[in-house]
Amino acid sequence: MNPPVAACAPFHPGLFEANDGSLRLIASRCRSCGRYAFPSKRFCSSCHSGDAETVHLKGTGRVYAFTHVALPPKSMGGPYVAAYIDMDEGVRIFAQIADADVTSLRIGDRMRVDFRQAPGAEAGLVAYAFVPAGENAA
Repeated sequence: MNPPVAACAPFHPGLFEANDGSLRLIASRCRSCGRYAFPSKRFCSSCHSGDAETVHLKGTGRVYAFTHVALPPKSMGGPYVAAYIDMDEGVRIFAQIADADVTSLRIGDRMRVDFRQAPGAEAGLVAYAFVPAGENAA
């Protein structure tokens, strides 16, 4: 459920941007060792090089770990699933999983990024979450 690109503002600057009419996660890639970082960084935490370029992630990956948060803060609404997603580029991202049945969710499930209204935020403030990609062969 992607909001209109023109009306989007990230809940935190520098996490994603409009690119070719769609929203994309922004990361950095070290030109020396090739490691990705999200959120993007000026210096590589692997080889300590200061030679990083800004890149857009494809937005797909696999569930590394997850938990069901049954008693969330009021600002988060109802229960939700929090997870680490191993992106196809090799970087691990912490995010909420939306539109998934926690009882059928498994480690290794394919996910794709989705952009939606940030929980408890003013209209137009957008956050990223992950949703099942529909190709969940582990």
